[in-house]
Amino acid sequence: MSSRNVFQRELLFKLLLVRHGETEANRMGMFQGRIDWPLNDNGRGQISQTAEKLADYVVDHVYVSPAQRAQQTAEILNQKWDAPLTLDERLWEIDHGTWEGKSFQEVRDADPEAWRAWLALEIDAPHGGETLQETSNRLQQWYGEVKKRYVGQEPTLAVVAHGGCLQLLLADLLRTPHSNLWPYQFHNGAVAEVWVFALGAKLTRLGI
Repeated sequence: MSSRNVFQRELLFKLLLVRHGETEANRMGMFQGRIDWPLNDNGRGQISQTAEKLADYVVDHVYVSPAQRAQQTAEILNQKWDAPLTLDERLWEIDHGTWEGKSFQEVRDADPEAWRAWLALEIDAPHGGETLQETSNRLQQWYGEVKKRYVGQEPTLAVVAHGGCLQLLLADLLRTPHSNLWPYQFHNGAVAEVWVFALGAKLTRLGI
């Protein structure tokens, strides 16, 4: 048996990480965080296209952020999969504190140095909301529970959530430092496929 086949035998599960479709806040370039915006018409169209691209996947369970934009996204996707669906508070977007409801331009104009340092990941949570580590902690708590639940089953699981938290989850799965998150950006409706093995994870697709 080849070493590749031995490695494949240790597959725990596959993850499809899906960012919600566009909202009006996305269209206007605003921080959403915990503000509960619904999908707009363009966002629904984006997710319908994503659903077509993922139609051949057999998904065993869908985990969803309680935000309505994520729930609406999951409902469209799950028309193809017809899988059990679970809402989990730990999949909410990063809390952006005082920046929520403001445009990127407004935040940049109000404090250019804080904006520059935040983009460079030199400072964390200048908005007074969650830090990256706090967000990572709740995501890792969720991931640890899921990992135990599916031992020996090798399912395909979908996670429908938000750009920031999915970046963090993917970075943690791939053991990438939080100081190097930006390569893992998810546009609205984008998907990352990750295969999780006993010894680590492998990114097989990003940006479907």
